[in-house]
Amino acid sequence: MAIGDVCKIKTCKNLVTQNGAICNHHRHLKSYYGSYDAIPESKLSRIEFFNANIKKSEVSDCILWCGRIDKLGYGMIWNGQKAVKAHRFSWELVNGKIPDGINCLHKCDIRNCVNVEHLFLGSQQDNIKDMVNKKRNVLGWQKLNPLQVKLIKKLISCGCHDVDIATAFNVHRDTIRCIRNGKNWSHISE
Repeated sequence: MAIGDVCKIKTCKNLVTQNGAICNHHRHLKSYYGSYDAIPESKLSRIEFFNANIKKSEVSDCILWCGRIDKLGYGMIWNGQKAVKAHRFSWELVNGKIPDGINCLHKCDIRNCVNVEHLFLGSQQDNIKDMVNKKRNVLGWQKLNPLQVKLIKKLISCGCHDVDIATAFNVHRDTIRCIRNGKNWSHISE
């Protein structure tokens, strides 16, 4: 397809404005929300938008946020006044406002998990103790091992999309992009 052709998404009549097969609107939906058919948050209430962007994990009892993810892998949602972490939003839906200076921590250590049963409140000191007890301080918050990186590099060479690989390995798409570009894990070969 070339610039000026109609977007490949079935019901879309927008013109393709960059090299590719989709219009800017659908390109934005895919990059920002992870799906071409995502409903922008402005069309739904906060709770409807929240519920439309969660899914049950296939491998655990986590409930995963599938909307916008920040650079550290935490889900983000607009609460009507500002962008907040999705797991804090989830906690407040069920339990009420989190006091100032208090963290909302994950028992499961899955940053985009919004299952209230996996969350607990604590101070920054509690957060540090939790990190040390779970040995997440040894290598920072490295989630991948060399065998997983080899598999990721294989998937990249097969043409898989970063978002799909990131979802499969429960990491942020920027992690996959950094592996693809040789910024991280360059010492591991396919």
